[in-house]
Amino acid sequence: MMPMRSVLIFALGVTALSGCTAAQMSRNVYEGSRVYDESRKSTPLEKSGNDLPSYEEYEKERQRGAKRKTE
Repeated sequence: MMPMRSVLIFALGVTALSGCTAAQMSRNVYEGSRVYDESRKSTPLEKSGNDLPSYEEYEKERQRGAKRKTE
């Protein structure tokens, strides 16, 4: 019989992996890097005018670019 600790670690791992789809992972990585970039610019003087777009805007632009290439 497996020790209780191993069962808990296995259950935690399965739970964590079940929520990780490719789309969600790419969204989370993008949003995480965008928020990190914003957090590094702590004062208004450090903020640049070209902030990164949200993930939805990024996906729309990416899809628009893919449609242009196929035409």
